[in-house]
Amino acid sequence: MTVRELKEWIARGDAQSKQRMTEFIYHRLNHRYIEPLLHVSPPKYRSGFLMMASACLMIETLQSFYTGKKETPRGQGLNSFKDFFQRETKFFPGFAAEFRDDKDNFYTNIRCGILHQAETKRGYRVLRVGPLLDAKARTVNAEVFLKALERCLDHYVSALRTARPESELWKNAVLKLNFISDNCKH
Repeated sequence: MTVRELKEWIARGDAQSKQRMTEFIYHRLNHRYIEPLLHVSPPKYRSGFLMMASACLMIETLQSFYTGKKETPRGQGLNSFKDFFQRETKFFPGFAAEFRDDKDNFYTNIRCGILHQAETKRGYRVLRVGPLLDAKARTVNAEVFLKALERCLDHYVSALRTARPESELWKNAVLKLNFISDNCKH
């Protein structure tokens, strides 16, 4: 797929173009952030930190598709993550409530810790065993987290497939696709 093809699909906006754009979104997110990490073999070589770093990148990307933003606005990362977890409560039970407080949240202690310092903060640990979240023990299971994120992507793509072209969901996805194609030109 080329940038020109993506621009043509956006411009046409017909059913076939919509299908291709939806497939593009799925392929882009799934093959960048999920598939490579879930298929590392043997499993003992899987890195929970790498999984969580990738998951955090994907959350920001998926959230920008939901909102139609070019990127996460400066100073809005925390709210972006909170909004994501609030919307995806069924896939991430407990996250919206557990990470509500600014001093004790996923964004600051896990996302920022891993992406900026290559470590978690405030005693949080990234494991590949146990429940998705154990707030008391301050642990997150990276394998379960990434699989939950995979289900979020599947849910989003399914919603896009059935969304009407004039829906906010679809309009925001097209905005983000335009931003992506514009980034490829420079």
